[in-house]
Amino acid sequence: MATRASTFSRGTLRKRIGELQCLYGIASVAAMPGATLEEQASRIVELLPGAFRDHRRAFARITHGGREYVSGTPFPDAFILSADITDDGERVGSVEIGYRDAPAEPDICGPEALLLNAVAERLGGIVERRRSRDQLQTMKRKAVEFKALDRMKTNLLATVSHELRTPLTTIKGYTTMMLDYHAKLAPEEIRDCLEAVDAATDRLRRLVDNLLETSRLEAGMLKLDKRPGDLRELVEGVAAEARLRSARHDIAARVAADARKVEMDERRIRQVLDNLVENAIKYSPDGGTIQIAARRNDGGVEVSVSDEGPGIPPQELAHVFKRMYRLARAPRKPGADGLGLGLSICQRIVKAHGGTIRAANRETGGAVITFTLPCRADGRKKPRRAKEAGA
Repeated sequence: MATRASTFSRGTLRKRIGELQCLYGIASVAAMPGATLEEQASRIVELLPGAFRDHRRAFARITHGGREYVSGTPFPDAFILSADITDDGERVGSVEIGYRDAPAEPDICGPEALLLNAVAERLGGIVERRRSRDQLQTMKRKAVEFKALDRMKTNLLATVSHELRTPLTTIKGYTTMMLDYHAKLAPEEIRDCLEAVDAATDRLRRLVDNLLETSRLEAGMLKLDKRPGDLRELVEGVAAEARLRSARHDIAARVAADARKVEMDERRIRQVLDNLVENAIKYSPDGGTIQIAARRNDGGVEVSVSDEGPGIPPQELAHVFKRMYRLARAPRKPGADGLGLGLSICQRIVKAHGGTIRAANRETGGAVITFTLPCRADGRKKPRRAKEAGA
C-alpha cells in the first residue's frame, strides 16, 4: 500500500512539474519581443502536450482569428477538454487538449481543466495586449495623419488666401479707378482696365475651379462618362481657345490620323488638356511655341503638350504631380502663381481612364507633359445597331 501511494505521488509530482514547465514556457513565449500572434500561438500549442502524464498520446489545438494551430494528431473519438479564449469578455477562440482515449482515472478532469483554464487565460491576455498595442499604433498613426492634415490645411488656407487676394486686389483696384476717374479716362485706358479685370477674373475662376475639383476628387466623386470620341476635334478646340487667351504664343496642334478615335470622357480630357496648355503658357516666353500632339503607341494613344520655357529642374520631375506642389526654381511670369493643383488633377483624371502621365525635359529646351489613353485596337467607330441605321 505504501509503495502504491509513493508511486502515485511520484507520478503526480512529475505531472505537476510538467504543468509548471508548460506554464513557464507559455509565459516566456508571451514575453517574446516582436513575435506575432501567429508565432506565439504556434509555439504555445507545441508546449501543451508536455503537461500531460503521457504526452506522447496527447494533442493540443488552438483556434483564433479563423486559424487553427495543432500539435499532435487529433482523433475523432478523442477525450477532449476545451476552454474559451476571451478578450474583454468576448469569446475570440478556444484551446483544446486531449488523449486518444479517455483517461482511466476520473479525477484527471479536475487538474487538466485547471491547467486548460490557465492556458486559455494566458492566451486571452496575449490577445488583449496585442489588440491594445494595435489600437495604440493605429491611434499614433492617425495622430500623425491628423497632424499632417492640419498642417496641410493651414498651408492651403495661407496659399488660398494669398492666391485669391491677388486677383481680387486687381479687380478692386481697376474697378475703383474706373468709377472714380471715369470722366478723365480715355477709351483705350478704360479698355486696358477692363482687360486687366477680365484677366484677373479668369484667374480667380481657375483657382476656384481647381479647389472645387480637388475636393470632388478627394471625396471619390470622380465619375467618368466614357464614349468613343474624336481626339483631333478636341485638341483643335483646345488650341483654338488657347490662341484667344494668349495671342503672344504660337499654339500648334498635330494629331495623327490613326490617333483620332479614343474611348474617353471628353469633358475630363478637355480639362486635362486645358490645364496642361495653361501651365505651358505660364512658363513659356512670349513668342514661344506650345505644341499639342497625339500619336498612336503600342498601348493606345499618347498625347503630349510641350513648351519652350525653362524646363523643370531634374530633382523636381518626380514631384510635379503632387498636390499643392509648385516649382521652386523655375521663373514664372507675373500672375502665373497658382495653388499647385492643376497637374495633380490631371494625374487623377488620366489614371481614372486607365492611362499614365509623366513629365520630362526636351533636349532642345522646355518641358513636355505626356499622358496615354487606352483605345480600341482598330481605332474604328463601333458599328451602329440596325435600329439606329434605319432611323
